Amino acid sequence: MKILKLITLTAALLMTVSALAQNQNLVGHITDENGEPMPFVNVVLAG
Repeated sequence: MKILKLITLTAALLMTVSALAQNQNLVGHITDENGEPMPFVNVVLAG
């Protein structure tokens, strides 16, 4: 029974850390070669 509680607690902590790591904001302006803003651009971070 102790092992089950320990596994459950560890899993809950790992899920909490993963959820908190997802809250990152990326702010900036995307422009083309001429410096003009590009509307409706999506940015994908690899990694």
